[in-house]
Amino acid sequence: MAAMTVLRSLRPLLLILVILSLPACGGAEGEPVSVTAREYAFQGLPTALEAGPFEFSIANQGEEAHELHIFKLADDVGSIADLQGKSQDEAMDVLTTVGMAVANPGDEQSFDAELEAGRYAAVCLIPVGTKQADAHAGHNAEEMEDIVFDPNADTHFRRGMYSEFSVS
Repeated sequence: MAAMTVLRSLRPLLLILVILSLPACGGAEGEPVSVTAREYAFQGLPTALEAGPFEFSIANQGEEAHELHIFKLADDVGSIADLQGKSQDEAMDVLTTVGMAVANPGDEQSFDAELEAGRYAAVCLIPVGTKQADAHAGHNAEEMEDIVFDPNADTHFRRGMYSEFSVS
């Protein structure tokens, strides 16, 4: 009988220990941000987010390959559109790559990113007419930056496929 009384009195403590031993929910995974891409626009990207971890996903509902490339803008950048016609070096002096995912038509891809307070831009850097991302030679961040800021390149960015948002 005394043992049962002791067990009953320990029940709340045991419950607390079990709860504390469970894996934490939230915080470990990023808040989902789902973006739809079509020729030549993003849909579903919020205009404002709270700082923290995010899981960005891009669902390509277009007929060309698209990417969601997130840049953090330097404080002195008026708008991502102001960078059209700038050299790659000039543009990359005021942009910091945060993450990117490329999706072929009908596909969905994602990436995780930790965002701090500031201004950001989502940009599709892929050249117009690219049907499959794997057919697009050398798709990596540095080579794509060479293309997007080339004043002679016809890219989704130049066609208006960009969006800005703030993080507080």
